[in-house]
Amino acid sequence: MKPRILVIGSVQADFCFDVSRFPEKGEELLDNGKREYRPGGRGAIAAATFSRLGADTLLCGKTGNDTEGARLKQSIVRCGIDTRFLTPSRTRTTDFALVINEEAGGIRRIVFPGASGALTAEDTEEAFTSYPDSVFLQLDVPPICAGTAVKFAKKQNIPIVVDSSPMISKSAIDQIAKYGPVDIFITNSKKTMELTGIDPTSADNCLRASIALAAIVKADHYVIKLGARGAFLYDNTYYRIIPTYASEVVDMTAAGDAFSAALAWQYTASSDMVYSVKYASAVASLVISKKGGIESIPSVEEINAFINGGDDV
Repeated sequence: MKPRILVIGSVQADFCFDVSRFPEKGEELLDNGKREYRPGGRGAIAAATFSRLGADTLLCGKTGNDTEGARLKQSIVRCGIDTRFLTPSRTRTTDFALVINEEAGGIRRIVFPGASGALTAEDTEEAFTSYPDSVFLQLDVPPICAGTAVKFAKKQNIPIVVDSSPMISKSAIDQIAKYGPVDIFITNSKKTMELTGIDPTSADNCLRASIALAAIVKADHYVIKLGARGAFLYDNTYYRIIPTYASEVVDMTAAGDAFSAALAWQYTASSDMVYSVKYASAVASLVISKKGGIESIPSVEEINAFINGGDDV
């Protein structure tokens, strides 16, 4: 039987534009770049990653009760994700984002929050009636939902992985601290700086930042995503820097969320944190080498071929 993973996070409609460059203030730029709609949102990308890697995946979140919400839900269902806990809000429209990819590289993203902010503690609690084997929580949902997720994961004695990369609010951190510890706390360089005041630019600074994180949020493992520099892993005693794989950068849209989900999935399967981070790095390297959001998430066969054809992991 496949492990059942409950993902709690946002869903949104991404409107993506490929442009030669970003216009200056007040400038009108004519461009013939590609335009497309993509199902997105950090919860949706994470859930799609779990599903692609072989998990029985459920997604808990909110859409608007509108055309975009219905379209988004259909796209998520086509990924093989159970959407019984992805419900429409009566008061808010579907989240959407404007994503601009410049020819020279780099992404500009403007997010317009909506229904994801209407997720309630009751919605979150109800999702636990599915009796998942583990929980993947992203902090782009209301803080009360974060606390509820940790509380019920503890009550059901199942692992919970928290990805704080989307955003950080003191209330969400307080909620996690109240019901924790969690199994894995994932963050990135920018959020680490926001939480601790320490910029993880070196191994020493990463260690200092991880120790500071441990004083804020209790976890068995801490992972700081460092982009092209790899990832920093700390288990409250030892630390390790795990380099990433070399890869051509085509589109970084889904890389961070796919990394975190792949890490959580591999940890559920093996409980080996070092291997899990290396596996997640391979997934992220494959994601950035392709165009698209959810469409760029690799299959298990692609990941295995990439790993076996590259450095040993």
